[in-house]
Amino acid sequence: MKVNSQILFVGVGTGADLRFIKGEDVSVTAIDLSPEMLDKAKEKYDLPNFTFIEIDAQDLIFSPESFDMVIANLTISVMCSP
Repeated sequence: MKVNSQILFVGVGTGADLRFIKGEDVSVTAIDLSPEMLDKAKEKYDLPNFTFIEIDAQDLIFSPESFDMVIANLTISVMCSP
């Protein structure tokens, strides 16, 4: 599998929007703070090009050049103010 696009999906939740990401040339790193939500997303999308990580989106560990695209659907409503 040759990967051309690296996507960071912030606040993936149960993975409801992952169905819109198509293509074998895409690698998705899906993050969420809730392990229960991540487990549900993993059950739906156990694919080799999807990685699920429990992490706080306000404290990312990735280097700035890691991704070609960031998706953050509906996350502003659940983020705390600093």
